[in-house]
Amino acid sequence: MKTLIIMMASVIGLILLTGCTGARNMVKADGARYDISLSRAIRDNSGQVIPSERLETVGTFRQTAYGWGIFWSFVPFNTIDISNSVNSQVEKAGGIAITNLAVDVNSGLLNYIPILNWLPIWPGYNVVDFTGDIVKIKADAGASPVQSDAPIN
Repeated sequence: MKTLIIMMASVIGLILLTGCTGARNMVKADGARYDISLSRAIRDNSGQVIPSERLETVGTFRQTAYGWGIFWSFVPFNTIDISNSVNSQVEKAGGIAITNLAVDVNSGLLNYIPILNWLPIWPGYNVVDFTGDIVKIKADAGASPVQSDAPIN
């Protein structure tokens, strides 16, 4: 009897800890007017990497977005577009690009509600945090910005 109670408690515990909801999202920045890099490097107009010692950090890019889905994340509700945030934050900081972009995805609280999260129509969501460095070319570097039409020598 004691073994049966322990087994049932274990099964119930596992059921409560498991869940199937979530979200699958696409992130895009098609409308960004500035370069975005997941590394610390950006390229000039000729395609050459601008050395990091020629770059100066002038701000931090931050955005939080939410991605929603149903049917255990098979049907996404939205695409996360960071273009407007990139454009406004880089322009405001006087930068030319974003480097070191990091994307941190965490599961939303609705994904952990027992029993309901087994239902295909129960919505799931992710919290997506973006952070990065807004950079510009140092004033003493004597080079044109990346977005200009003139090649950097």
